[in-house]
Amino acid sequence: MENNIKLYKCYKGTCSKCLNEENPYLTEDEYKDLLDVEGKLQCPEGHLDCGIQELKPEDYPKQPKDKKKLFLLGGGILILLLIIGGVFAYINFQKNKIKNVVEIGKAVIGDDNIDKVKNTLNEGVTKLLEEANLFFKNKDYEKAKQVYKSILAIDPNNQKAKQSLIEIDRISLPPQIDKKEDKGEKVTDPSPRREFKTLKFDYGTYKGDILNGLRDGQGVMTFTERYLISPKDLKKRYAEVGDYVSGTWVEGNIVNGKLFNKNGEQKETLLIGH
Repeated sequence: MENNIKLYKCYKGTCSKCLNEENPYLTEDEYKDLLDVEGKLQCPEGHLDCGIQELKPEDYPKQPKDKKKLFLLGGGILILLLIIGGVFAYINFQKNKIKNVVEIGKAVIGDDNIDKVKNTLNEGVTKLLEEANLFFKNKDYEKAKQVYKSILAIDPNNQKAKQSLIEIDRISLPPQIDKKEDKGEKVTDPSPRREFKTLKFDYGTYKGDILNGLRDGQGVMTFTERYLISPKDLKKRYAEVGDYVSGTWVEGNIVNGKLFNKNGEQKETLLIGH
């Protein structure tokens, strides 16, 4: 993030943007979008005592390294290292599968064609994903979890791996019980709990947390037609066919997250609020 861009940050402890560890900052344009015609700050989450403040120079995030440049300089050798690192946990229980993955890395050593390098990397991810899905299907969730994490070490934006890990965590949650069980009474907790489900809409498909029949929690919405992301979005942004939104949902509406195109490239950072 360039230091010549003015940044703001919310310091209110209950603010969803403040709690966003990946990107807790507002740009000057995002800040101006929250001002009404009189120049008064309109908190996107309805906080009367909103904690958004301009950052001091010493509080600005450090300039990130040029990852694209490092990737190109490393070429095929860097890809090989990523593949080997990504399957490190996988070695313990699938030694006989490692040879195929390493061969993929060797095939691109010395190749200057970056498209071929990317295609080869995708082939390695595909092989790992097939193995992980097989473990998941056979209910071997511990091994499936390790392989999905290996995939994310290579491809951090792989939505299938992310969604599968969320579902494994949901499956692993112990049932909640009332304190009355201490007295020998087996009473289940009557309060509603989030479930990981898939919901079909006329304009797309949602996979993620559901509470009381509504999208609520962490989830991903993939659009099959052009659609307004949220009626509460002041910018009135639309998702195109193939786009998907990943983030936090409350009572059926996206609160904050990111908008990606069908190729997994980020298009927007969404800060909408309740």
